[in-house]
Parts: sequence; C-alpha cells; structure tokens
Amino acid sequence: MKKGIATQTILLLLLGILVVAIIAYLVYKYAFNPVLPKEVCRSRAVSWCTLCKNAYGSGFNCPSDGTPPDPDCYVPVGDDLIECAAEYFSPVPANCGTECCHQANVWCAAFIGIG
Repeated sequence: MKKGIATQTILLLLLGILVVAIIAYLVYKYAFNPVLPKEVCRSRAVSWCTLCKNAYGSGFNCPSDGTPPDPDCYVPVGDDLIECAAEYFSPVPANCGTECCHQANVWCAAFIGIG
C-alpha cells in the first residue's frame, strides 16, 4: 500500500494559501493605507472647491495687493482629500489662499465648472 499526499490535498492547500494571501492584502490595503473611494473623493473635491468659490468668488479673486487672505476665506485642504486626489486626479493645491488662487481655480474647474 502506497502512502503519500493526494493531489487533491495539495490543490486545496494551495487554494487556501491563495485565499489567505488575498485577504491579508485587502486588510493591509484598506486598514493600514486607506484611500477614499473615487466617488467619495470627487464629493470631497466638489465640497472644497465650492467652499473656495464661496470664499473668493467665482473667479477665485485673490487680494491683488499681496495682503494675506481674510482668515474667513482661507480654506485648508484635508489630508484625506490630498491623498485621494493624488490617487485619482491631479494633486490638489495646498489651499485656496493667496498663493494658490490660480492653481485652485484651474484644479476646481473640472469639479464645479468654473474657469
């Protein structure tokens, strides 16, 4: 009588290892390196661009004399938007304050139809 490991056992073992590897990858990707889904990221981008538009007007008009923007108009970008925008879209400007008005205007044109 021959003794050994059956082919079916080897295949099931390989399948089990593959399933565990896929689950481990998905847990690592979403738990330790979360990136917002594309539609949620687009929603955050639209919200941020709308806040900038409301603060600076439809042309993202910055103070032309070089004075810093009114604190009520400064709209910081959240880390989650920075990360997901880099993943799905072009990188988002740091803020829609004086130094980034033109960049924010160009970036937001795709999201809220200005520019």
